[in-house]
Amino acid sequence: MKRMHVDLKVTARPSAVCKDAERFGEVVNMIATLERLIAALGWFEKHPEFSVLRVNECHPSTSSAKGSNDLMLEDAAGTVVVRCEVSDVASASADSNGKERKDIASLGCSDGVPVDGVRRFLCISPEFARTIQSLKRKWELRPYRYREFAIGDATGTVLVELIPASTGLSKEASHAHPIQ
Repeated sequence: MKRMHVDLKVTARPSAVCKDAERFGEVVNMIATLERLIAALGWFEKHPEFSVLRVNECHPSTSSAKGSNDLMLEDAAGTVVVRCEVSDVASASADSNGKERKDIASLGCSDGVPVDGVRRFLCISPEFARTIQSLKRKWELRPYRYREFAIGDATGTVLVELIPASTGLSKEASHAHPIQ
């Protein structure tokens, strides 16, 4: 199954689909990523502080343009106030494929969470959320912490917000759920 290809040469395919075929495993990964994205959009819509925002960009893919993210929400003035990277990783080993590091860099948080009024999230599986928030990690070396929000849908998707390490939020408290 892993090596099988899905034929994309159909007359009704969207113009954005430029390939004639794709590996079956990659199609499954894309679907999982889209499920997580849809779950995140639903979560943002349910919370008053986010529900008034508009979608600026929405394109989960394996590569994003510089300064772009899988999901970006903007306020009425057109200012981006939410950035989100979506992942289909269901791994129990922290950053074994470098995904966490790449997503943090894409969100502009490699050297810490910028104080610019933009909230930054990872939209991930529960397994990956537990892994990246492990108390066994060397948190004293990281310039950020995570705050977790359960989406509460059938996909099990979790949003984790990157927050500055200097907020005083302890490792144990990083699992707090202030917005439900």
